Amino acid sequence: ADGWKAYGQYYDAEDNWLSSSGAWLTGEITTASMPKAATYFRITIAKEDNAEFGLVDIAEDTVVFTEATECSHEYDNACDAECNLCGEVREVGDHVYENYVSNGDATCQADGTKTGTCECGAKDTIVDEGSKLDHFYNTEYDIDCNNCGEVREAPVKPEGESIADGILYVDGLPSVKGLFCVDGDYYFADWGGVIQTNGKYYVKSSYCDLPGGKEYNFGADGKMLDGIVDGILYIDGITASKGIYEIDGDYYFADWGGVIKTDGKYYTGYIYADGLTAGEYAFGADGKMLDGIVEKDGAQYIYIKGVTVAPGEYEIDGVTYKATWGGLVVAE
Repeated sequence: ADGWKAYGQYYDAEDNWLSSSGAWLTGEITTASMPKAATYFRITIAKEDNAEFGLVDIAEDTVVFTEATECSHEYDNACDAECNLCGEVREVGDHVYENYVSNGDATCQADGTKTGTCECGAKDTIVDEGSKLDHFYNTEYDIDCNNCGEVREAPVKPEGESIADGILYVDGLPSVKGLFCVDGDYYFADWGGVIQTNGKYYVKSSYCDLPGGKEYNFGADGKMLDGIVDGILYIDGITASKGIYEIDGDYYFADWGGVIKTDGKYYTGYIYADGLTAGEYAFGADGKMLDGIVEKDGAQYIYIKGVTVAPGEYEIDGVTYKATWGGLVVAE
């Protein structure tokens, strides 16, 4: 009809877009000018300010108009201004940028950037607030920052073994796994220098005067157990063998497993102290060998290194005592 014009889009049988007519149509449209897979030809026909939408079936030779409706308008996205069906131009808003992703360009001197994307594909790059990097060093004594290469003045690296916050350090670095001596005490460090506590551990490697290849006991503070701990005698971290030992000037009798014997008279042939021979010795409630004046059941007895004295006079701490058989003290 006079005054009408048309613009079309080609679609296949599954409603997939193929191409457009490329311009306002005039005259008859033949199949020779269409894509081979075309099944439908959607057109917009317009006259002045009026527009209608039509679905065209493709016949063998010509396009025949079959239906006309109002254009439903189709756009690629929210930012597309021109309708894909009728070409009408609409007003669109600003881009909406979402899903900002860091560009990985932050430094130790400044924040980096991040980029967001609109659904239409437009990009927006802004400052990524708070992304500035901290200086990073391999150790507290490293002078070159791993992030930016800036060189700092590092603290003086200590020498020898030290312990801080449960970590054993050798020359300022966490130690390897093994046995170490620090300020006269022995510690067992796991990998990373972590001090092991409260237990018995097999030590393969030793970096001190004690041998490796043994099990040693350690306390809550990480120190190797040595001496009497909770009624058990330890010698350099190992429970003592059965026998008599001198500790800080006193004698003790340890049974198997290092258990200290108390309140009794015990015979042993295992002597690990000077000045004693195999025999029977008496020990008190604290496990110490009886020596000097000892009170029992209201009477006094004289012991010398765990044995009651023979009858005679004895001077103890400036006082002279007279003893009868069994070391019993009697009045003059």
